Amino acid sequence: MTKSLFHILIGLILISACQSKNNKLIVIEGEAQGTTWHISYISEDGLNHKQAIDSILKDIDLSLSTYVPVSIISRINNNESDIRVDTYFIDVFNKSMEVSQKTEGFFDITVEPLVNAWGFGFSKKANIDSTRIDSILQFVDYKMLKLDGNILIKQKKEIQLDFNAIAQGYTVDVLASYLNKSGIENYLVELGGELIAKGKKNAQSWKVGIDQPTQNTSPERKLEAIIELNNRALCTSGNYRKFYEEDGKRF
Repeated sequence: MTKSLFHILIGLILISACQSKNNKLIVIEGEAQGTTWHISYISEDGLNHKQAIDSILKDIDLSLSTYVPVSIISRINNNESDIRVDTYFIDVFNKSMEVSQKTEGFFDITVEPLVNAWGFGFSKKANIDSTRIDSILQFVDYKMLKLDGNILIKQKKEIQLDFNAIAQGYTVDVLASYLNKSGIENYLVELGGELIAKGKKNAQSWKVGIDQPTQNTSPERKLEAIIELNNRALCTSGNYRKFYEEDGKRF
């Protein structure tokens, strides 16, 4: 999966720092969905929510990740029987169908076979030619999917799903909802380049740095811009980190 495209500016703060006598800045981080996540939040009680966050991320991975063999989406792709989808799956599926309809199919979660064929999924890259692509395209069409309660119906067993284009943004929303319910009013959540910010840090808007889109392999990272976020969400994406070249062409 695409690595995070930006560097959150947390200065020299490693664990926490005082904002006032009773408020602390808590910084937690980890790995999920094939990438990294970072959360910074202002806490009055000093509670660390990492365990709860890890639990939420694990549950989402078990629902939506094609990289987890026992996840709901993986089992559906493998045509296992008696699979009942959960709330996470239903939410993302319904939103995906909505976006597919609005874009007239330019967004399509049945694209997984193509993603794998081109070498950007969990399978090894295949030998690609027009015949191979045409043979795959007959199984790429969101209209061949239907959700009946908590049962997903596929018109063709070869259809495979890929939620990666929407799952990370959805996950960020879920984590933000958890923080809201926990009474946290100031936070910055990031997962794989998807962000959402609420409130402020030290009476100022949260700041994030956008990496320069270069192919420089140097460990030194240079910023293209610094953006302030306050009660806003931001999505970043790029093709300068995960790509390959073949026959003089870049993919």
